[in-house]
Amino acid sequence: MVFAVLPALIPDIRKVYKVYFAAFKAERMGELMIQILFPGGVDSEEFRKAHTEGTLSYWHTSDTQYTYKCVDMSTGEIVGMGLGDLYIRERTEEERKFQGVPWLEGEQRERAEKVLKPLHEIREKLLGGAPHICELYSE
Repeated sequence: MVFAVLPALIPDIRKVYKVYFAAFKAERMGELMIQILFPGGVDSEEFRKAHTEGTLSYWHTSDTQYTYKCVDMSTGEIVGMGLGDLYIRERTEEERKFQGVPWLEGEQRERAEKVLKPLHEIREKLLGGAPHICELYSE
Protein backbone atom coordinates (compact mmCIF):
# COMPACT_ATOMS: atom_id res chain seq x y z
CA MET A 1 0.00 0.00 0.00
CA VAL A 2 1.07 3.55 -0.70
CA PHE A 3 0.00 6.31 1.64
CA ALA A 4 0.26 10.07 1.24
CA VAL A 5 0.12 12.64 4.02
CA LEU A 6 -1.56 15.78 2.72
CA PRO A 7 -3.07 18.93 4.18
CA ALA A 8 -6.73 18.37 5.03
CA LEU A 9 -9.11 20.49 2.98
CA ILE A 10 -12.51 21.90 3.89
CA PRO A 11 -14.39 19.08 2.12
CA ASP A 12 -12.34 16.59 4.20
CA ILE A 13 -13.50 17.80 7.62
CA ARG A 14 -16.18 15.14 8.21
CA LYS A 15 -14.06 12.26 6.92
CA VAL A 16 -10.95 13.35 8.82
CA TYR A 17 -12.83 13.66 12.09
CA LYS A 18 -14.64 10.37 11.53
CA VAL A 19 -11.16 8.78 11.61
CA TYR A 20 -10.21 10.94 14.61
CA PHE A 21 -13.18 9.91 16.74
CA ALA A 22 -12.87 6.24 15.69
CA ALA A 23 -9.23 6.20 16.85
CA PHE A 24 -10.19 7.45 20.30
CA LYS A 25 -12.98 4.90 20.60
CA ALA A 26 -10.49 2.11 19.87
CA GLU A 27 -8.54 2.80 23.07
CA ARG A 28 -10.07 2.77 26.58
CA MET A 29 -8.60 6.07 27.88
CA GLY A 30 -9.34 7.78 24.58
CA GLU A 31 -12.91 6.54 24.69
CA LEU A 32 -13.26 7.86 28.24
CA MET A 33 -11.97 11.28 27.16
CA ILE A 34 -14.47 11.40 24.29
CA GLN A 35 -17.28 10.52 26.71
CA ILE A 36 -16.22 13.31 29.07
CA LEU A 37 -15.72 15.95 26.37
CA PHE A 38 -18.73 14.97 24.25
CA PRO A 39 -21.22 13.36 26.68
CA GLY A 40 -23.98 13.35 24.05
CA GLY A 41 -21.86 11.15 21.80
CA VAL A 42 -20.07 11.84 18.53
CA ASP A 43 -21.99 9.67 16.08
CA SER A 44 -25.25 11.52 15.54
CA GLU A 45 -25.85 13.57 12.41
CA GLU A 46 -26.66 16.56 14.63
CA PHE A 47 -23.28 16.33 16.39
CA ARG A 48 -21.32 15.79 13.16
CA LYS A 49 -22.99 18.78 11.52
CA ALA A 50 -22.28 21.04 14.51
CA HIS A 51 -18.72 19.73 14.84
CA THR A 52 -18.04 20.30 11.13
CA GLU A 53 -19.36 23.86 11.35
CA GLY A 54 -17.30 24.53 14.49
CA THR A 55 -14.16 23.10 12.89
CA LEU A 56 -14.65 25.18 9.77
CA SER A 57 -15.06 28.30 11.89
CA TYR A 58 -11.90 27.41 13.84
CA TRP A 59 -9.94 26.85 10.62
CA HIS A 60 -10.80 30.42 9.63
CA THR A 61 -9.31 31.86 12.81
CA SER A 62 -6.47 29.58 13.95
CA ASP A 63 -2.99 30.63 12.94
CA THR A 64 -1.26 27.82 14.81
CA GLN A 65 -3.04 24.50 14.16
CA TYR A 66 -2.50 22.42 11.05
CA THR A 67 -4.64 19.40 10.13
CA TYR A 68 -3.35 16.60 7.93
CA LYS A 69 -4.93 13.55 6.36
CA CYS A 70 -3.31 10.22 5.53
CA VAL A 71 -4.76 8.86 2.30
CA ASP A 72 -4.58 5.31 0.95
CA MET A 73 -3.54 6.12 -2.60
CA SER A 74 -5.11 2.97 -4.05
CA THR A 75 -8.60 3.77 -2.73
CA GLY A 76 -8.53 7.49 -1.93
CA GLU A 77 -9.81 6.62 1.56
CA ILE A 78 -8.68 8.78 4.49
CA VAL A 79 -7.14 6.25 6.89
CA GLY A 80 -5.46 8.57 9.39
CA MET A 81 -5.12 12.15 10.45
CA GLY A 82 -2.86 14.41 12.41
CA LEU A 83 -3.14 17.72 14.21
CA GLY A 84 -0.11 19.91 14.73
CA ASP A 85 0.02 23.05 16.83
CA LEU A 86 3.00 25.08 15.68
CA TYR A 87 3.91 28.03 17.89
CA ILE A 88 6.72 29.82 16.06
CA ARG A 89 6.76 32.85 18.31
CA GLU A 90 6.53 33.33 22.04
CA ARG A 91 2.94 33.61 23.22
CA THR A 92 1.61 36.04 25.83
CA GLU A 93 -0.07 34.94 29.06
CA GLU A 94 -3.41 35.98 27.56
CA GLU A 95 -2.84 33.75 24.51
CA ARG A 96 -1.93 30.82 26.79
CA LYS A 97 -4.90 31.24 29.12
CA PHE A 98 -6.98 28.09 29.71
CA GLN A 99 -10.03 28.38 27.45
CA GLY A 100 -12.16 25.82 29.23
CA VAL A 101 -14.86 23.74 27.57
CA PRO A 102 -17.39 26.31 26.28
CA TRP A 103 -19.57 23.75 24.44
CA LEU A 104 -20.66 22.16 27.73
CA GLU A 105 -22.58 23.55 30.68
CA GLY A 106 -23.03 22.85 34.38
CA GLU A 107 -21.72 19.59 35.84
CA GLN A 108 -20.63 18.28 32.43
CA ARG A 109 -18.46 21.35 31.90
CA GLU A 110 -17.02 21.14 35.41
CA ARG A 111 -16.15 17.47 34.91
CA ALA A 112 -14.48 18.08 31.53
CA GLU A 113 -12.50 21.06 32.82
CA LYS A 114 -11.41 19.06 35.87
CA VAL A 115 -9.75 16.64 33.42
CA LEU A 116 -8.35 19.17 30.91
CA LYS A 117 -7.14 21.95 33.22
CA PRO A 118 -4.37 19.88 34.88
CA LEU A 119 -3.12 18.89 31.40
CA HIS A 120 -3.06 22.58 30.44
CA GLU A 121 -1.22 23.45 33.66
CA ILE A 122 1.48 20.84 33.01
CA ARG A 123 1.97 22.10 29.46
CA GLU A 124 2.19 25.65 30.79
CA LYS A 125 4.72 24.61 33.44
CA LEU A 126 6.90 22.78 30.92
CA LEU A 127 6.65 25.12 27.93
CA GLY A 128 5.12 28.41 29.02
CA GLY A 129 5.03 30.75 26.07
CA ALA A 130 8.13 29.30 24.41
CA PRO A 131 7.89 28.41 20.72
CA HIS A 132 7.20 24.68 20.21
CA ILE A 133 5.38 22.07 18.17
CA CYS A 134 2.71 19.85 19.69
CA GLU A 135 1.37 17.03 17.51
CA LEU A 136 -1.47 14.55 17.83
CA TYR A 137 -1.97 11.70 15.40
CA SER A 138 -4.74 9.19 15.04
CA GLU A 139 -5.40 6.36 12.65
